Amino acid sequence: SLLRLSAPPPPRMCRVETLCSEAGRRRFRVSWAPPQEQPSAPVRRYVVAAVDPAFGQALPVTTLEPDYSQELHRFVSVDELTSFVLAEEDLDKMPSLWLQQTATVQVAAANEAGQSAWIVLRFSLVGQGVGQKAAVAPRRRESGVGGAGLEDFVGLSKGAAAFEMELKRRHGRELRSWLSRQLKGSLAAWLKSMHLPCKGSKEELIEQVLAGLGESSATF
Repeated sequence: SLLRLSAPPPPRMCRVETLCSEAGRRRFRVSWAPPQEQPSAPVRRYVVAAVDPAFGQALPVTTLEPDYSQELHRFVSVDELTSFVLAEEDLDKMPSLWLQQTATVQVAAANEAGQSAWIVLRFSLVGQGVGQKAAVAPRRRESGVGGAGLEDFVGLSKGAAAFEMELKRRHGRELRSWLSRQLKGSLAAWLKSMHLPCKGSKEELIEQVLAGLGESSATF
């Protein structure tokens, strides 16, 4: 029943592919894999948002729901809704988005009970070759993800990418212990790169990093 439903986990395995790199006509396909299937937390739709620097926050771009496709002449299920094309010509209402070096796009899964945490994707808007595919740096940490290299974090500086890679290797008390040994400036720089609050004491910054990764204080 509805009362037994839970909000779904976030999408997984997010990727970005450059479809067109010509200024004024740039197009990027953002794709993902569905969350791990949970009977009590089914996915009914996906929500896509993009950070508009003119407003300083993420604004909704589209909601993908099962529907009849005129182009395909058939019904498209939620299992097939695993990509969205971010097109400069279609998002003329967000001109500031395309004036940046790096775009920030958010994807979440949702159902009647609520919405998952956002997966935040950051990727370069310039210098990308057509057909180039790349993994992106998700804000939320996903369990079971390992073996990442610096090349997996497109659009981040080498230092930020290394910091992100170390974050993904740790969890719970080990993660908090590692963060406590880092410089306050490193914590603030990562938070700023993720468009998260980056001011306050070192302990406050650690809490912000943990929140950005989806780590709960209850896990420590």
